[in-house]
Amino acid sequence: MYLQYDYSSFTSQASQSVRYIMAFVFLFVIVPRLILTGYKKISFENIVSCYIRIVFFYILTGYLLVALKLYEVLAILLVLLALYIRKYVSENNIANFLELLSVVQLKILNYADGLNSPLNALKKTYSKILKGIHTLFSLITSTPQAIVNNLLLTAVVAYSAWLRFYDAMLNAAPAMSDAYVTLAWMKYIDRRILFHDEIYPQGFHIYLSFIQKFSTIDPLYVLRYTGPLNGVLIALGLYFTISGLTKNKTAGIISAFLYGVCGNFMTLEWARQASTNSQEFAFVFILPSLYFLYKYIKENKKSDLITAGIGITITGLVHTLAFMLCGIGMGVILFIVLTEKNKINRWNTGLKIIITGILSVLISMTPIGLGLLLKKRANESAANYLASTANDILSPTLITSDYIALFAISVIFLFVLFNLFKWNKLSMEKFILLFSISTFTLHYMGGPITKSIMVSSRSGELWAIVSAASIGTGFYILTRIFKHAKNSSLIISLAGFAAVAFVVFSINPQHIAPYKMEWNSTVEQYLSISKNFRPTNWTIVSSQYESYDLALGKGYHNYVDSLLEKIDPEKDPKDSFGIDYGEDIFIYYEKVIFQLPQSNHIYDLLEEDYERRKLEREQLEQWIADYKKNNDNMTVYYEDEVLKVYHIKIKMDEEEKNKRIWGSGRV
Repeated sequence: MYLQYDYSSFTSQASQSVRYIMAFVFLFVIVPRLILTGYKKISFENIVSCYIRIVFFYILTGYLLVALKLYEVLAILLVLLALYIRKYVSENNIANFLELLSVVQLKILNYADGLNSPLNALKKTYSKILKGIHTLFSLITSTPQAIVNNLLLTAVVAYSAWLRFYDAMLNAAPAMSDAYVTLAWMKYIDRRILFHDEIYPQGFHIYLSFIQKFSTIDPLYVLRYTGPLNGVLIALGLYFTISGLTKNKTAGIISAFLYGVCGNFMTLEWARQASTNSQEFAFVFILPSLYFLYKYIKENKKSDLITAGIGITITGLVHTLAFMLCGIGMGVILFIVLTEKNKINRWNTGLKIIITGILSVLISMTPIGLGLLLKKRANESAANYLASTANDILSPTLITSDYIALFAISVIFLFVLFNLFKWNKLSMEKFILLFSISTFTLHYMGGPITKSIMVSSRSGELWAIVSAASIGTGFYILTRIFKHAKNSSLIISLAGFAAVAFVVFSINPQHIAPYKMEWNSTVEQYLSISKNFRPTNWTIVSSQYESYDLALGKGYHNYVDSLLEKIDPEKDPKDSFGIDYGEDIFIYYEKVIFQLPQSNHIYDLLEEDYERRKLEREQLEQWIADYKKNNDNMTVYYEDEVLKVYHIKIKMDEEEKNKRIWGSGRV
C-alpha cells in the first residue's frame, strides 16, 4: 500500500514552505550580504536595492550557465565563492593571490589551534542578530505614530498575503492556464535548455529555477508560492516608493493597502495575483526602480542610478509591458530634469538617464541575440499577441476606483498649480502627476488609438499600480492641511488607520479564487507518484495536456490517444508497452471530466478539447476492461469521486533497465 499525498495538510505545507523560505533567505538576504559591496548599513532602502541587484545577477548568471550547459548548484556556488573572495580581497586590501593564501592559511591554523572557535563566531553572529532585533524594535516603537504605522503596515502585508496564499496552500492545481507554461519553462531551464518553445524572455523562469535548486522542493510548490509572493512584493514596492517619495509612511501604507487588499475593486485582473506569471514578477521592479532613478536626480548618487538601471533592465529581461511602463516613468523623470536643473547639471544628468535607458534596452535584447545564435525564432504565440489588433476596441468603462484615482490626480494637479512659484521644489508631485496622467491615458485611450489588443487588455494592470500610487500621494497632499496642527503626524496615521479599517469592513475582501485547469486530485496523484516511485521510471497516461508539464523532469507522460492507438490490451504488456513506459504506468481515468464554467473567458477555446476527452474516456474504459481480461498486473492506485488511477506494474530484467537508462530510452 502506497502512502497517498495530502497537498493541503499542515505537515506537507510546513515542510515545503520552510524549505522555500530558507532558500529565499539564502539567495536574496544572505548571499547579497556576502558578495555585494556598499551595504553595511541595514535599511529598507538597502534591502530593496540588494534584492534588485541580486535578481539581475542571478538572471544573467542563469543565462550564461544554461547556455554553457553548466547550470548546476555546484557551478552557481563556485561563482558565488569567487565573488565573495573578490569582495574579501577588496575590503582587506590584499595585494595578490599569495597574500590571500597566507590569510586563509592563518585563519585555518587559528581555528585548528582554538584561537578562532566556530562556536565563538556563532555567538558573535547571534549577538549581532539580537542587537539588530533590539534596534529594529526600538525604531518601530519609538513614537505613537511609529507604532500605529508599523501595526497598520504589518496588518496590510499580512492581509495581502492571506488573500493571495490561501489558494496556493489549499489547492494543488496550479492557478490559470499560463501557470503550466511557466512550470514547464522553469523545468527546461533546470535541464539546461534555453528557449525550448522559441525565443521568449526567460528571466523569471531562471529566477524560479534558482529557488527550486536551492530549496530542492518539487517545482510545483515553487510555482504555487512564488506567484502570491510577487503580489505581496508589488504591494510592498508601492509602500516603499510612495513612503520614500512623500516621506510619509501612512501615504505608502494607503497605496499598498489599495493594491494588496482592494485589488478586486480596482482595474486589476485580481485572479492573476494568485497565479504565477512573468508579468507580475516584472511589476515588482517598476516603482522601486523609478524611485531610485528619482532619488538619483535629487541626490546625484551614482549607486542610485546603477540600481535604477538594473531594475529597469530586469523588467526588460522579464516582460515587455512592464518595460514599457518603466520607459514612460523614465521619460517623465527626464522631463523633470530638463525643466528644473541649472544648465550644466540639467544636460549632464539628462544624458546619463538617456544612456541608462539605452543600456537597459541593449541588455534586455541580448537574450534575443542569444536565441538567434541558437537558431531559434521568436515565440509565435507571444509575437502574435504583441502584433494582434482589432478595429472595434473601445475605451474601458471607468469604475469607482478609477474616479477616486482621478480625484487624487486632480488634488495633486491643484497643489502644483497653486504652488507654481515653487516649481523646482515640486519634483515629487510633478513626477506622480505626469506619470499618473500618462498611464491613465495609455489605459483609457491606448487601445482605441493603437488598436492593439495587448495594450487594451493589459494596460489596466499598469494603471492599477499607478492609480494606487496616485491615491496614496493624493492622501498625503490632503493631510498636509494639518501639518501645523499639534500631533499632526499621529493624527494622520490614525486617519490612515481609520480609512483602512472602514474600507475593510465595508467591502470585506475575500481570498482570491483563480480558475483551474484540472482537479486537485490529478495533481496530488502526480505528487504521490513522484514521491513513491523512482524518478524517470514511471509514466502517467492521461488525456490532459497539463499533465505533461507536471511530469516533466520527474517522470514521463503519454496521452490516452497514444495508448489507445499503439498499445494492444490483449498482448503481453512487456511486448506492447516496451521499455519506453518504464516499470510503473499510471492511467488516469476521469470519472468526471474537469470543465471550466461556460462563463469563463477561455471556455470556448477549451470546449472542443472537453469533447475529445469525453470520447477518449469511453474508449479508455473499454481498453481497461479488455486489459483486465488478458492481464493480471493492473491495480487501482487511487480513487475518489472524480478520478480513478490504475497502476500497471511491468517487471524488467537488468538488461531492459540498462537499455532504458543508457540505450533506447526516451529523450
